[in-house]
Amino acid sequence: MTFKSWSDQLEDKKQTILEKLKGKTVTEIVDYFDYDNMVENEPDYCVLYKNKSKCHDIKELNCFFCGCPYFQYSDDKPLKKENDIDIMSVCAIDSKFAKQYTFGEKAQCDCSDCVVPHKKHFVKNYISTSVLNMYKFEDTCSLLECIRAYQLNDILGKYKIF
Repeated sequence: MTFKSWSDQLEDKKQTILEKLKGKTVTEIVDYFDYDNMVENEPDYCVLYKNKSKCHDIKELNCFFCGCPYFQYSDDKPLKKENDIDIMSVCAIDSKFAKQYTFGEKAQCDCSDCVVPHKKHFVKNYISTSVLNMYKFEDTCSLLECIRAYQLNDILGKYKIF
């Protein structure tokens, strides 16, 4: 499975949950994505839920951003090349927790030590400042569509999306 297909499947699951939460506040939406609530109410959202295990060993894990909004990747062609190594993924904000692992002539970003996108305050702030203040959620697009468009704008800033 490619990262894109995994990401697309997860986004579809998230969109289904967000549809159920329509009319809720940002705080209520973020609270719903708390790990303990998700394990109980959305057991098929993540494969780790079946064993009640976490991707990160932190007390308050928020699952809204299973994949970090700052993770840039390509399943096909490299984002860049360094020392004859194809760089297939990177951290867009160059987090001090991001590492790189190399296999053969390809390298991937390893974000496993970074818990920033799984913190409740990060998720709430990201959604509130990045999306909801720019658009009326119900009038323009779904929350997920707005987040995806904003991420693209953030990552591909040279293009005028908004």
